[in-house]
Amino acid sequence: MKTTINILLALFVFVAGSLVARAQVKIGDNPTTIHAGSVLELESTNQGLRMPKIALTNTTTWAPMLGSGTVPAAPGMHVYNTNPNITSTNTSYPTLAAKIGEYYWDGTGWVAIGGTQSTDAVLRVEFAGSQSVTTGGIVNFISKKFDKGTNFDLTTDKFTAPSAGYYLINFNVNCGTPEILGYATGRFAFLVVNGTGDRILFNDNVIAGSGFARTTPALLNLNAGDTVWITVGDAGGGSTGGWRFGSAILEITKLSN
Repeated sequence: MKTTINILLALFVFVAGSLVARAQVKIGDNPTTIHAGSVLELESTNQGLRMPKIALTNTTTWAPMLGSGTVPAAPGMHVYNTNPNITSTNTSYPTLAAKIGEYYWDGTGWVAIGGTQSTDAVLRVEFAGSQSVTTGGIVNFISKKFDKGTNFDLTTDKFTAPSAGYYLINFNVNCGTPEILGYATGRFAFLVVNGTGDRILFNDNVIAGSGFARTTPALLNLNAGDTVWITVGDAGGGSTGGWRFGSAILEITKLSN
């Protein structure tokens, strides 16, 4: 008899365990109402789900998480990063603009959640009046219409990329009397990245003393921390020459990661 009871008890525990393993779980409001596709469901009008807080080091390093990030079960791990100094070592895995926030592991790196970095940088800076820029000089801007993230420094006239990705640069200039010194023509607006000339935006290509207006876009693939500015160059190789600006506008927008 005792043996029979033990067998029945063991069978009950096995069946109950199987049912629990297959059961759906609802936490919060309306616990008896659960979607058929949910294995775990949360419902509340005044409470949320709090992710574990982890200080990640960079976006391609699994540590300090335990175990390995390369095992099949690793992708999908979700954490809230608390490290304001987290870095990105791969342009495919940029950090959030504020660094701190939610990330999930995709098997190779931490993906920033809600990190639509296209809005990290949206700015327009302007100059109006009279400005003389000689060969090698940096185009000066004196006012901001807007600058999300404060990525443009009016004291240096340089833009610093807040995160890696593709940026659209749009430069507009109006010169009433461009030729001041030196060559009659042959100066150009030069886009500079980290101190190295990236490309010519446009050439004046007009008779000395004539005016001109130009608007030129450029697409750059920048890393976080890259600096960008615009200079006046001299195609003739001379050390003199320049433009007198009547107005200048620079617009920069991050398009995507």
